[in-house]
Amino acid sequence: MLWRLRINTDDDLWSLARLARKGMSLAMLGERRDQTTGGEEGGRAKSAERKRMWIKLRIETTEYQSFSEFLRVHGIIEEAKFDIGSHHTHNITTGDEIELTCLTPFLETDNQLLKQAIEAAKQVQIALIVVENDEVILFHITPRGLRESTTWTMRGGGKRVDIRESTGVAKGFREKVISELTASLDDETPLILCGPGHAREILLNELKASGQTRFMSS
Repeated sequence: MLWRLRINTDDDLWSLARLARKGMSLAMLGERRDQTTGGEEGGRAKSAERKRMWIKLRIETTEYQSFSEFLRVHGIIEEAKFDIGSHHTHNITTGDEIELTCLTPFLETDNQLLKQAIEAAKQVQIALIVVENDEVILFHITPRGLRESTTWTMRGGGKRVDIRESTGVAKGFREKVISELTASLDDETPLILCGPGHAREILLNELKASGQTRFMSS
């Protein structure tokens, strides 16, 4: 049996890490060095060219950490333009399309996990930011729990100086947060702010003033 899957979110990576296991096959676009293109040219060593191709692996092991942006799938090449029988690693991230093949029917738990992933994709994603005067942390509330995403900070080692506390520097810091936060979230993603009252309310007001149309609450 074969499933064609597109990885749209980090939650999809989490699901795939539990679906893909030893004995299955996983195929996707990847790169290999074509050793026939190496050698010498003009008296100089010429490195082998990297060629992009469809590579199907017989899965040996997988590696995934919740804080990572990649699922690593290690295995033996079953199908490719060359290097069949060699080891290869697919680094899968959001946006990738893969084919997962099982010689026997997928387990009922596999079917349930896939259905849960599809249902989760239909749910409204919620963003949460923890706001302090010199640090802002973005989290995503997902069906798998709270996932930390991005940290903006003015903190650092060494002696503190007055300029770090100045109004201009603080305002510039908040403008950077708003710009990058806006770029990283969909326009309709609800945003919840929490943290000390003064810092939170200032950032909320500046988010509203920047033209944000999403639902926001603190």
